[in-house]
Amino acid sequence: MINQSLDSELKLQCLFEGPVKIEFEFLMPIPRSLSKKKTEEIVGGPHIKRPDIDNCIKFYCDVCNGLLYKDDSQVYNISAIKRYSDEPKTVIKVAWE
Repeated sequence: MINQSLDSELKLQCLFEGPVKIEFEFLMPIPRSLSKKKTEEIVGGPHIKRPDIDNCIKFYCDVCNGLLYKDDSQVYNISAIKRYSDEPKTVIKVAWE
């Protein structure tokens, strides 16, 4: 059971209140239905299926709200790429200025 009195002490503090620049790299999984040859051809190539890149960006900006910065309105510069990878993951680089 979680001690309720510790709840307020465990809340994360915002790290920054100034302008924020974020770079996203969305490495998307390759469909299992593709042949080995086709899989090799698309690794590193553009991922133009769902989810849409703007939805991915919005999700992660909202998640970082209150954790890495006070509010996502502080984000003044965003760059993003969404491509196929045999090691799916999301890489986020944040720069505070």
